[in-house]
Amino acid sequence: MRSNCWVKQFFAFQFNRTRFASVLAACLTFVPLAAAAQQPDFTGKTISILTSGSAGGGYDMYARLVSRHIRGFLPGNPSTIVKNVVGAGGFAAATRLYAIEPKDGTSFGIFQDTVAFAPLLESASTKLNYDPLKFSWLASLDSFVPTVISMTGSPFATLEDIQNKEMTVASTGAGSTSFFYPKFLNAYLGTKLRIIAGYPGTPEVALALERGEVEGYTAWCWSCIKVQRPEWYQMRKITVLLQLSMDGDPELNNWGVRTLRDVLKTDEQKQAAAVLFGGLQLARPFVAPPNVPEPTLKLLRDAFAAMARDKQFLEDAEKGSMPILFGDHKQIEAALQSAYAASPEALERLRKATE
Repeated sequence: MRSNCWVKQFFAFQFNRTRFASVLAACLTFVPLAAAAQQPDFTGKTISILTSGSAGGGYDMYARLVSRHIRGFLPGNPSTIVKNVVGAGGFAAATRLYAIEPKDGTSFGIFQDTVAFAPLLESASTKLNYDPLKFSWLASLDSFVPTVISMTGSPFATLEDIQNKEMTVASTGAGSTSFFYPKFLNAYLGTKLRIIAGYPGTPEVALALERGEVEGYTAWCWSCIKVQRPEWYQMRKITVLLQLSMDGDPELNNWGVRTLRDVLKTDEQKQAAAVLFGGLQLARPFVAPPNVPEPTLKLLRDAFAAMARDKQFLEDAEKGSMPILFGDHKQIEAALQSAYAASPEALERLRKATE
């Protein structure tokens, strides 16, 4: 009897062990299948790419470059469309992306890097409806050196000229680089720049300069000028009065054009410049709305990284004279964290100076 009982127990154990192994194998098979089923798929979808620049401007050009290529790095090969959301120096695009656009990966955008730093200079009269630290940052495709320029032959050829007499400068609106930069220069370097606001983007600013509606501009990057107005560069139609960068562009450095490092003397000036110009190495930042699901966000970030290494993408960018200097989301977030760690006292001084 004991022997028969032992045999029954043995076979019962073997049966249960085999059953357990089968169940375990089924579970292990199911896990990757379930994970795969959760991966985002853009088949049949359209991705909207918002740009704060007007048609033909630098931000618009980069948005359309990405639009032509990003689809090939996303599952389902979605269609893409570029939407120009101009106004308020990039705030209109940022606000729409933050509060209105879908948070499922089918919408992202590009706007001025200062939009991300503007809340540091926020006042009661310029309340902003977004939090840059909550955006889903994707990547940046360039870094650049803004310049203070005038048309060659004008009365303004040096920094000292705009410190001694008033020069009118174009601006795309409060909160934009073309608004903050002249405010900074007036407050910290004693320049006499009078801001003329209301220009939608750099194409309109260029026409205003050529027509003599304004006498200068303080926010156009050197590489952008060479791309968007090559005749200005080739025929020396403009004069660069100052580089708004600590290190400057190698070409302009060789020409002897001064940088911020050359002209800022006090610690207060340098701290203020670190906040205001801290995002220059992230010159073409692409960003999605807050709260994009993590798998979708990772997919978009990986797509940008792969695209930035792609031969066809790089050739297309070179054809359009668009430099590609890739920076990932971690670099953007590090720059933001550094700027937002500035002391309240330094921020308050800068805020008052740029109101």
